[in-house]
Amino acid sequence: GRADQLLGLQVTDLDAAAIKRANLPDAIVGVIVSGVDPAGPARAVPIKEGQILLEVNRQRVASAAEFRAIVSALRPGMPVALFIYDPASRQRLLYALVTDPSS
Repeated sequence: GRADQLLGLQVTDLDAAAIKRANLPDAIVGVIVSGVDPAGPARAVPIKEGQILLEVNRQRVASAAEFRAIVSALRPGMPVALFIYDPASRQRLLYALVTDPSS
């Protein structure tokens, strides 16, 4: 859908199994990055599948549905800040990108 195109990211809900698998801190609220479109805006930043998306423009993302709602309110060509938790490095990372101007 349009939400996927605007950022070029697909996400899925974080469930207990995923939290355990990625060995996440209990306090983490977010969604799992399940896909990065090689032609989408997210390719410009080093987001990887398996990382946890915590916030979009300072709005907490607790579910895939919430992600779609937040992203569908964005406008084409708009700057977006993504707050990410990387389980591999146990770091929180802030990435900036611009939504797809043509979507």
